[in-house]
Amino acid sequence: MEDIIPLWIKLAYSGMVAVILPVYALRYGWRNYLWFSDIALVTTGVALWLESALLASMMAVGVLMPELLWSASFFGRGGCNREVHALLCLAKYLLPNVWAGLLRTYQNAQTDTRIQTG
Repeated sequence: MEDIIPLWIKLAYSGMVAVILPVYALRYGWRNYLWFSDIALVTTGVALWLESALLASMMAVGVLMPELLWSASFFGRGGCNREVHALLCLAKYLLPNVWAGLLRTYQNAQTDTRIQTG
């Protein structure tokens, strides 16, 4: 039986997962892997190597809607300031940290630029 998925895709995905798993474990702990997206990350790697359409489609169906809702919540963050349904504010926990981090990065870059040119 001939492989449908090229070996280089399997190796590239496995390499990415091999880097992501330990980094996430050190940064967030092993409990982080209980999130749907992390379960899908690992299961998709298994589906690639087994070339299992069933596993791949299970991950697509099971994770697509929560991930789309989370992305809509993150990018459409304006609605979370009002009384809205909890599903529309999935990323609310992350937003203050993200914007504060981006602002600090921008301010540090501005300070570094002034020091170098001034």
